[in-house]
Amino acid sequence: MSTNKFDDLLTQLGTGKWNLLYFLGSAYWCLWMPPQFISGIYLAPAVNYTCLPPENESVVEISQDSCSYMVRTSSSAELEEELCSEWDFDTSVFSSTITSEFSLVCGRGHLRATYQSIYMLGTFISPLLAGYLADRFGRKIVVVVTQVVTALTSLSLCFLTNFIAILIVRFIMGSVNLLTFFILALEVCEPKHRGTVGILTGLPWALGTMAWGAMAYLIRDWRWLQAAVSLPTVLNFFPLYFMDESPRWLIVNGQHDSALRVLQKAARWNNATIPLEEDLRDLMRNIQDESSTPLRTRDTTQESWPKEVMRIPPCAEPLEGSATF
Repeated sequence: MSTNKFDDLLTQLGTGKWNLLYFLGSAYWCLWMPPQFISGIYLAPAVNYTCLPPENESVVEISQDSCSYMVRTSSSAELEEELCSEWDFDTSVFSSTITSEFSLVCGRGHLRATYQSIYMLGTFISPLLAGYLADRFGRKIVVVVTQVVTALTSLSLCFLTNFIAILIVRFIMGSVNLLTFFILALEVCEPKHRGTVGILTGLPWALGTMAWGAMAYLIRDWRWLQAAVSLPTVLNFFPLYFMDESPRWLIVNGQHDSALRVLQKAARWNNATIPLEEDLRDLMRNIQDESSTPLRTRDTTQESWPKEVMRIPPCAEPLEGSATF
């Protein structure tokens, strides 16, 4: 298999500063995902509220759920029910929330769940895009574009004053929540360390969840809280500047000159020895040829394959030792 030959090459490169850069970048990305993923917990929480009827109304009684009130009409002694349109929100926990700013209570209460669900709808679409985009355009370009979009959309939420616009931005954020950064980190990882790296890269998610709660405790205004967890994502562009495209993707797509430069850089950073340029080019051609073979074949001494053989697309083969989902 082509992945075996490429894995042998990664083994020769070993593990060093070059691989560590990808791991740290991916881990840092994972650290700041929970505040966006589960932001509804603190940005749009359930808040106690009390109906505020108009001052000129002859209010007799306010309903227990504070969604309506009873008024006495001037023309008769009968009571009429009116729906509340303004509320006094409890600010003892949060000084400002999406719930209170956009009155997501009573008839609009379902919009609190919509705020969270629209992001999850985006994450449903993102896996459909991730594989195609990463194989078509490359791992790094997809990572860079998604990081730019994530940073811009998360920061823009701090300034939006229209709830529909907030929902649209949340959907976009969910749609670009791709695992390409994680895949890139695994593709440059030495095979024997892939399982460990896959686990360690996920640990920052737990740390990010705890940090999200701590920041919400310290910052009680939703716009400032959103800004506080969005600004750190900009720092991820620093490691991205020094990262290279996945050499595996470059080889499979015939960009051998670029792959050669990446591998030589990796060898310098890791103080490793790799084959000479001519031998390396021969190896890359072999990897590309085997990756572009549409059908798998078996040794004639073994049992023959069934008539229907699954087509394996280039760059879609699983990496040996990589974590599965």
